Amino acid sequence: MAHVEVSYQVKDQVNYLVASEKTEAGDGNDYIAIAQDLGKGYTGAKMASAMVDSYAKSYLPGGNQYTGQAEDYTLSATDNSQLNNGLVPAINDLANELIKNPASAKNAWQNATTYDGDPEPRDLGHFLSLLAKDAGVSNDAKNLANKASAELKKAVINEVHTGKKNALIDSTGLVIYFPGPGDSINSKYLNTGTIRFAEQAPWGNFLKAFVKVAR
Repeated sequence: MAHVEVSYQVKDQVNYLVASEKTEAGDGNDYIAIAQDLGKGYTGAKMASAMVDSYAKSYLPGGNQYTGQAEDYTLSATDNSQLNNGLVPAINDLANELIKNPASAKNAWQNATTYDGDPEPRDLGHFLSLLAKDAGVSNDAKNLANKASAELKKAVINEVHTGKKNALIDSTGLVIYFPGPGDSINSKYLNTGTIRFAEQAPWGNFLKAFVKVAR
């Protein structure tokens, strides 16, 4: 549930989103540590960040949820206050540039990290990083990708993932809905009554053009 869209959906109700880009490992969160931290008088930011740290530690040797086997996991804490004036406008600016040449995003999209066999959500930070290095992408798009990366790093205040050699190594904390060439867009995604992020038309308009790109 660590989607840009989910963070946007709840931004007026909660200050921080703690969620995983992939299916949560094993027993989920370390509720023992969470309960202990609740009594420490943490700020919202500190509590959200502590949840991420305790989650990772719980699956390590000696942790509350360690079973003797390594678990693959991701977890991140997102500051929702960084969306309206930071991350989301940066995504919109990039989308408006990419729509001029949707096919230029294909290589970055294809290589961006996915989770649990679901090809639609792509790690946003990994996509942006790949896009900024792609020789086939315009300089304007590269610059806007770097700007969006910087805003993403402001929004994601803490993030953990496993492994230096597994498929999760390029995780950055948030995914974004990103169907590819030849795919269809879920009609609910473009319905503002269902998905509030649909209010941000540039990304949806880019997706409409991108799915028409040749495979």
